[in-house]
Amino acid sequence: MDKNFLIKNFDDSINIVNFLSKFTKDFKIITLEGTIGSGKSFLCYHISKILLKTNNFNFSSPSFSLVNIYNNEDYIIYHLDLYRIKTLDQIYNLGFEEILDQANLVLIEWPELILKMLSTHKFIKLKIDLLDTNLRKCYIKFVSVQN
Repeated sequence: MDKNFLIKNFDDSINIVNFLSKFTKDFKIITLEGTIGSGKSFLCYHISKILLKTNNFNFSSPSFSLVNIYNNEDYIIYHLDLYRIKTLDQIYNLGFEEILDQANLVLIEWPELILKMLSTHKFIKLKIDLLDTNLRKCYIKFVSVQN
């Protein structure tokens, strides 16, 4: 089941977050594609907030650290920003396989380099297009394991 959303305001973004959060038990990876400023980190923050059931956690974009971890007693989320990653070796050096093993959810911004690596995993592929100053279109695709 694929789904598209138009994003005109905050509530539209939260509708996407609520929709996605229903599927995180079956899909432990969400990739987020879109230009700088399209709202990828915003969605990651609100997904994390819902799943951790708190407003009280230290969220920041992992643009420089590459990986941030958000967790509570029951749930661990890894948030990756691969914008500056240029090779698969750099992905492996981040401990990518270990991250997939340990996390309840992995949020991956700028995933283009690793999409082939995800072929053995179910994941949600999210793409945001800027249509106008205050208008975005969000495409959500549920990707099954590829044989």
